Amino acid sequence: MNPEKRLWNYLKQGMGNKWHAQRHEDVSAQGVPDVSYGVNSKNGWIELKVIKEYPKCNTTLIKIRHLTPMQRNWLKARGETGGSCCILLQVEKDYYLFDWTKVCELNKGIPRNKMKYHAITSYRNKINFNDLLWLLAHINT
Repeated sequence: MNPEKRLWNYLKQGMGNKWHAQRHEDVSAQGVPDVSYGVNSKNGWIELKVIKEYPKCNTTLIKIRHLTPMQRNWLKARGETGGSCCILLQVEKDYYLFDWTKVCELNKGIPRNKMKYHAITSYRNKINFNDLLWLLAHINT
């Protein structure tokens, strides 16, 4: 199972029936984020990304190399219209939630020691699903 699929399974299990979510794996709709969701009268999109390990040095840039131009453009276009769009990034056992405005920075790279300052929130070792649920209901509002 690929890392993004494992992240999706972890997210789906942890959120349970507290939200309505659907994974999108349609190759004909390139750029569309991995997950659409509805929670507390809010709809949004989540792009899931996984980086296997941190760089050794704290100041080394962490880049999401597999965040394609189509994905960046989709998130930016939808976000600019007021859509709730975010990226959930897993690095080792840490999780970071970024809103769509950080797409360009994530593409260029963020120093390891600055990741949590650029993120909406971060979780060490495991996601606090109640916190994540609240954040997804309030992103871009």
